[in-house]
Amino acid sequence: MYRLSGWASTPSQDEERCRFALKSIPITNPYPPLLLSDKGAEVGRILLLEWRAAGLWAEVLVNDEHAQIKGFSVGCQLDTFETIGLGQPAYSLVTGARLTELSITDRPCNAEAIVLHRAPYNPIDLTPLIKANSAYLDTIISKFDVMRRAIEELL
Repeated sequence: MYRLSGWASTPSQDEERCRFALKSIPITNPYPPLLLSDKGAEVGRILLLEWRAAGLWAEVLVNDEHAQIKGFSVGCQLDTFETIGLGQPAYSLVTGARLTELSITDRPCNAEAIVLHRAPYNPIDLTPLIKANSAYLDTIISKFDVMRRAIEELL
């Protein structure tokens, strides 16, 4: 597996003559699916989405076969936008949208929506730690079960 990170969206104009204003796409939890552009197949998962000064930053986890992908693409349901520059080459400034998917692609519509970092993902093996602390963890789990049952009774 590989961890990819970079800009999913920036305020720059894309090939479809759209610009996404900063923070125009609210970050929701759970995150939307991570898809392979033009295929619609889920290819990994989103680890992080956050707005930064230069745009929407994404960190994703993908299978090895997608490790060299070049960029990102946001799939959105547009809520609010305005047309800028009537009478000249106009563009749409998106001020509100709902993120429906994040895609990885070799042809990002926004030339700045690119993968900037890629690294093999090797999760830490916690098995020795869990085995060494299994009695403690069993106690914690049982306490959570008691709390869960109490909450369910209140509902």
